[in-house]
Formats: sequence, C-alpha cells, structure tokens
Amino acid sequence: RASGYISTATTTTIDTGAGFIDEIFVVGGTLGNVTIYDNTAASGTILLPAVTPVAGGFLIKNCPYATGVTIVTAAATIIRWNVL
Repeated sequence: RASGYISTATTTTIDTGAGFIDEIFVVGGTLGNVTIYDNTAASGTILLPAVTPVAGGFLIKNCPYATGVTIVTAAATIIRWNVL
C-alpha cells in the first residue's frame, strides 16, 4: 500500500485506517527514542513503546493495526517503513 523514509525528529502519520505493518527498519542516523502508535495521532494504543533503536535492526514486523500508524522519532533516526 505505501512505503517511505523518515530521517528527522518528527511525528509522522504513515497510514490511516486498518492495515498491516510489513516492517519498520532502522537504517541509521542519530539514534533516539522511537514510539509507534495505532492511531492517526501520537496518542492512544501503543504498538511499540519508546525504544532507542539499533542501526540495521527492525523496530517492528508483521503487525496489524486498526486505526492508523503514527511514528514519533525523538532524534534524526533514519527509518524505512512499509505498510500493507
């Protein structure tokens, strides 16, 4: 359905409605906390609580969501995402 990159400290809604996270992968950058919500805002059901990621690792894979997906990056962490 959609894919993309995030490379700054930001709050990004990557999808709305129900779907499935294929993967969210950490490419590198300045590694800071990342939180992922099942919502169209940075609130509500948490799919992934705040974690400091490791470059070259997956944050989350094969995960359904009901409302949407919003990713909050606290630093210039570069992540690649794919949702189905």
